Amino acid sequence: MRWQAHHALCDPAPGEGAYDIPAAKTRSWEQLLDWTAHLMEKSWLSHTDWDDFLRGVHRGGGRLVVASQTGTANP
Repeated sequence: MRWQAHHALCDPAPGEGAYDIPAAKTRSWEQLLDWTAHLMEKSWLSHTDWDDFLRGVHRGGGRLVVASQTGTANP
């Protein structure tokens, strides 16, 4: 499962059971760590690429994922 960032109004599949993480709540390392701890409690986390997401944040690559109009992700 690939994590994709979407503005609420641009979500290609609203109501599809997405897991919402407000961007405003992940702006600091402390907040990101807190969310990671929270997600680690979820049984489905091991089936995602959250670890790759965190590596992208660590490397400081700017924007991590942008959803195109076709719904595919671009790094």
